[in-house]
Amino acid sequence: MLAVNGYYNGNSIVLDKEIEMKKGQRLIVVLETSTSGRERRKIDLNQYVTPTERGKNVEAYMEEMRGNDRI
Repeated sequence: MLAVNGYYNGNSIVLDKEIEMKKGQRLIVVLETSTSGRERRKIDLNQYVTPTERGKNVEAYMEEMRGNDRI
């Protein structure tokens, strides 16, 4: 496995290092994309949470759990 830096010139991918390629050789291309100028989509994490009694009182629950952890 080899990692090589390069760029896209509008027609093809130009690598910084010359690599001998064979027909049918597999490769992985990772594209660097910038998010500047675009607003990231906000994810509402609360839609994945099931409210519980313990969750509502988490501070008191953790204090109780940590308060009795030593003899």
